[in-house]
Amino acid sequence: MKVLGSRGGLVAVLMVSLLVGCSARQPDAGEGDGTTDSVAERKKRRANILKSLMTMAQPEVLAIETDRATVVSLLNDWAGLEETATTVKPIDPVYTSRLAKALQDKVAEPRFSRRDVGHIRNGLWYARVAALAAGDARTDLQRVVRLFRYVSRNVALRADEDTRLPLAPFGIAMLGDGNSHDRAWLFANLLRQFRIDSVILRCGDQPRFWLFGVLLGEEVYLFDTNLGLPIPADRTQPNGVAIDRPATLKQVVQDSTLLSGLAGDATHPYPVTANSLAAAKIEVVGSTSFWAQRMRHLQMSLAGEESIVLWDPLESSELVPEGVLARLKLAGFDSEGVTVWKYPEERLEGNAAFDNQQRQVFRLRTRAFDAPVPIAQILQDGQNREVRIVMGPAQFRHRLTRNRQLMGDLKSSVTAYLGIRLWRDVPPLPEKTPFISRGQYAVLKTLLPTQVRFIHEEAADDASFWIGVCQYEQGQVASAAKSMRSYRERSGPHEWAGAARWRESQCLAELGQLDEAVSLLKQTRPDDLRWAGSQVLLRRWQRLLAARPAGGGDAKKATR
Repeated sequence: MKVLGSRGGLVAVLMVSLLVGCSARQPDAGEGDGTTDSVAERKKRRANILKSLMTMAQPEVLAIETDRATVVSLLNDWAGLEETATTVKPIDPVYTSRLAKALQDKVAEPRFSRRDVGHIRNGLWYARVAALAAGDARTDLQRVVRLFRYVSRNVALRADEDTRLPLAPFGIAMLGDGNSHDRAWLFANLLRQFRIDSVILRCGDQPRFWLFGVLLGEEVYLFDTNLGLPIPADRTQPNGVAIDRPATLKQVVQDSTLLSGLAGDATHPYPVTANSLAAAKIEVVGSTSFWAQRMRHLQMSLAGEESIVLWDPLESSELVPEGVLARLKLAGFDSEGVTVWKYPEERLEGNAAFDNQQRQVFRLRTRAFDAPVPIAQILQDGQNREVRIVMGPAQFRHRLTRNRQLMGDLKSSVTAYLGIRLWRDVPPLPEKTPFISRGQYAVLKTLLPTQVRFIHEEAADDASFWIGVCQYEQGQVASAAKSMRSYRERSGPHEWAGAARWRESQCLAELGQLDEAVSLLKQTRPDDLRWAGSQVLLRRWQRLLAARPAGGGDAKKATR
């Protein structure tokens, strides 16, 4: 979606026109390509174009003030100023042995594509989010755990059958929900910004037979993105309400109860066993854009604040003495047996080629972002006194607010969400509208087109839930718990009811209110996707309550 007419958008378009025009200038007579002046001039033009395109690819700008086609044109114009950047070169055997021919061609392609623009936008966003979520963490393990919690908080769990629409990571984050694979994909991409490697440990052919592994030093720390929890190393004697120390692959192989003890109940065993994990197949997380030579040229040209990770090759080279596969070998894995996780590339390909039905589903999933759709006119027939309304164009404030939230502008997002929540029944009225009574509001609501009414109801539902998420990210745990409770108790649509209960219970536990947290989590029904994770936390918190000293006292609070 592209919003035209803004001052920033016009300036960006003018900049693009000027830059493209400059880059296309032919050398004057007598101006040799090999002279110092021509080399310096070309370098300057490349730097100017790069600066402009990176601004246009920012998450809060792309698709709002600029479009992908323009940025693609700039990227290829930038690349064309260096002859070696547009030369097709043979790709490394690590790709030919692991990728289908069509994917090999994507790695080898020297020209940038529309999908690459999303890759750059996502990289800029990953870098910001990773820094925001990690906060003041002092160790890599603390950073890893905080990033995992951020993903679990901001991507509410949905079933695989409810997430068939192929979305890219930024789209997943904008909608705020996804399946366990989506969580793992986003988690891996955030970790990459800290140069931390991760893998999928495939333990069988069934959908749930896998775990997510994070490589730190000689250890592989384990996470379950379906539970939304690290595999606890302190399962039987918990050190706190939250799992701060994930179990390692070595620990789990040596102590099978670290996994078997995560069963929902006697009839719901944990799907991964220590034996199957010991024989797990290793899959690397990535996509063709991360491995392409065109991204290498772009990565090498970025510096300072724009030094984000856009290129992360599997192979080793002079530029990268230890590529991904070499680093996995150092961690103890057989690099020859490592394959590529197919999910990211399949989703990206699907996302770039929606069919008509998928476009309709996408429109339904994103229609709330149109809010508000204001009432432009309230007209009354002079004879029969019949009232009718004329709707104005969508203002997309809900979309812009969600975008700001993802950029870390949390305080202003809460303020905006409060306004969006007020439009649940009736959207903004025309300027200079006189006072309207409650009864008149009810009449106006009946006059709203059905589509407009759905847009505002769904936007208000999102806003009510995301207010609590924003409050927690700001450290306002008590306020977040209250907002989640208010959400569950409000009338109207409740798209986020299960996620709100899950979040509220963890806030209460973090505040030391374990009795209330346990009572709330017990309300989780077996058909809720969070039920299995709820059973793990319930047993953990009940052990803490049992170990509480006589006379009460708060259990050890969580480390945010």
